[in-house]
Amino acid sequence: MIATPAKAQPSPETLVREWTWKAPAMRAMTLAVCRLALARGVAGDFSAMDLADHGADAHGGTGIAGSVFRQLAEAGIIGPVGAIVDGEFIQRRVRNACGNPIGLWRLTHPGLARALIAAHAPESVPMRQMELLELR
Repeated sequence: MIATPAKAQPSPETLVREWTWKAPAMRAMTLAVCRLALARGVAGDFSAMDLADHGADAHGGTGIAGSVFRQLAEAGIIGPVGAIVDGEFIQRRVRNACGNPIGLWRLTHPGLARALIAAHAPESVPMRQMELLELR
């Protein structure tokens, strides 16, 4: 079961505009998560542990997965997988390499995932001078 946000879904234009300020590492991880979600489809679930199979070596940083997954969920692109127990939604979790529980997610809006990739893939976003300096 997927929990859906109560708020209205943003338009693709709003989504693209909201994500333009993200740091290069966050952009890279966001693209990796969107590609993973699209690869799994609306019926398959995934976690941050699955990124290694879908281009995670290029995701650009550590400590940002929680932010990226939260932003994608707030945008309505992914949703948590879980069950309602005693009237409360409980997200299903798996253990990461350190043994910590991390949430399972599922793609909820393929069109927004594709729009985000199209707008922010490295070949579609010109690098700013500061980003070029960071690459050295």
